Amino acid sequence: MRTRAQTIPGPSTPERYPGRMATQADRAAERRVAKLEDVERQLKEGSLTIRKMTAEERKRFPPRPAKPRKTGRR
Repeated sequence: MRTRAQTIPGPSTPERYPGRMATQADRAAERRVAKLEDVERQLKEGSLTIRKMTAEERKRFPPRPAKPRKTGRR
């Protein structure tokens, strides 16, 4: 007897399905990983510095309110 995971295909990833095109989610994940690697590389090189905001900057740029969640879409 097949389980639910065997009958319903999940997101296709290049590792699981060689020869198939990557899905939009796969491409987005690859772009995210590439951006994170770029940030890490810049941090190591010293061309990028991450620092805490000052009190003055926090006043000038307060956190944005969270977007309301959409309900009842399905």
